[in-house]
Amino acid sequence: MPRCRIRAHYEQLSEFGRGRIIELKEAGWTNRRTARHLSRSDAAIQRCWQGWLENCRVQHQDGSGRPRATTERKARVIVRAAVTAPSSSLSTIRR
Repeated sequence: MPRCRIRAHYEQLSEFGRGRIIELKEAGWTNRRTARHLSRSDAAIQRCWQGWLENCRVQHQDGSGRPRATTERKARVIVRAAVTAPSSSLSTIRR
């Protein structure tokens, strides 16, 4: 057993990877065979396939997590103010 974690096991599935999983499962491959072929865990294959069966989609749902405190426009204003005057204080940028 390796002492360090293998990074590939903790990476998120790309849209291409999800598509490959769906194609292999539709071709009749088992979860274990698909997982070994793509170097992923059985659970990751199962979650992807289950999401496809329930929602007919492979992408993550948007909106999960805490809502943003600032709008996109306000965030751009803050970044622009910080870039143009790097020595300005937080209270100055907030105005």
